[in-house]
Amino acid sequence: MGVTFDNLHQDVGLKKLNGFLTNRSYIEGYKFSSADATVFQQFSAVPDAAKFANVYRWYVHVAAKLGLRSILVNKTAAAPKKAVAKKDEEEEDDDDLFGEKKPVERSQVVIEVKPWEAETDLEELAAKIKALPVEGLTWGEGHKLVPVAFGIKKLLMQCVIIDDMVLLDDITEAIESFEDYVQSVDVASMNKL
Repeated sequence: MGVTFDNLHQDVGLKKLNGFLTNRSYIEGYKFSSADATVFQQFSAVPDAAKFANVYRWYVHVAAKLGLRSILVNKTAAAPKKAVAKKDEEEEDDDDLFGEKKPVERSQVVIEVKPWEAETDLEELAAKIKALPVEGLTWGEGHKLVPVAFGIKKLLMQCVIIDDMVLLDDITEAIESFEDYVQSVDVASMNKL
């Protein structure tokens, strides 16, 4: 990573990053990279949108790329170690071997797939995407073709994921592996079930 950012828990570091992101969308280059993930992991909380608008915009975008889990992991990492240790002790006391199982947390996700060209067979692409072997992922029965412009359509697909088993990055990277067909993949919406 060419540019480094320190002290992102203080206004001085956030001000430097805010200035850097004034005319940039990512830390390096023109698309999301590991540099963005590395800088994102340095945050202990969501930046103040009023003070650091560019950092806030970037943070929300990267959080969406990394998935909701990344925000939750950051908050847990930022918690004081004593509180985490106390929570672990409480969890040990609450072990009930014969009690009810905890409900499996699931999320409903709508994924937006944009093809390279108007001639791309989106029905074939949808079939290939649904055939991807991802454990903890269930695709919806249908999909939707939505016109974008100039005869190009995008593909909207719905799925349900088990939060502890599937990361959004796993899904998007698997879909982006069809690089001859897929230009980009975005998460259109995500809702807890």
